Amino acid sequence: RTNSPPNPTTQYMMIIHHPFGELKKVSTLSDQDTSGMCRRASTCHETSDYCYTCDTADGSDGAPVSYFALTNEWYGRVFALNHAGGCPNSGVKMSLVAGAAGSNLPSCS
Repeated sequence: RTNSPPNPTTQYMMIIHHPFGELKKVSTLSDQDTSGMCRRASTCHETSDYCYTCDTADGSDGAPVSYFALTNEWYGRVFALNHAGGCPNSGVKMSLVAGAAGSNLPSCS
């Protein structure tokens, strides 16, 4: 199942990753967003990507980008795979990943 991008004003996101090859970290904070929380960026340089303000580092490529709520309710919906750092960071849309994988993905019942 693919998911639409989070609403940048109401949905927050997180990235579970291994920056610099270190122990697993969960990024929910941003030094680029006035709320201090990781959210979708208002502009993105690639139509194949979602851009966001999560703080990441080298070694974070391929990490899942997921929804979460400020009440810590886990939505568990991965909508992108992180692949580019910077301001903002970006991740390829899961709809493109799923489309490229095609019949190689297991069916869910």
